[in-house]
Amino acid sequence: MQRLSDDLFPFHQEEEDGVRIGGCMNDLLDAIETWFHAQQSASPITVGMAAKTFNVSPQLVWDGFQWRGNPFFWVSDEDKPLEECHFEIDGV
Repeated sequence: MQRLSDDLFPFHQEEEDGVRIGGCMNDLLDAIETWFHAQQSASPITVGMAAKTFNVSPQLVWDGFQWRGNPFFWVSDEDKPLEECHFEIDGV
């Protein structure tokens, strides 16, 4: 599922005359990680929950973390539907 808000987070940071314009994929992923850590509870957080919170598609979140390859933060349950996949954190 593609959302119009996905376009707000391009892969590369856009700049004009050396000034950052808007956000990029890294900004979104940093925000999701911060939000995830703030929500730590007995209930795991899914890709779908994060996508809904940030008004983007689960596929954008999934692709972002797959591309980023953060060794401490990744998506598990690859055999489940995207919305049901859980985030995993190592070293917390």
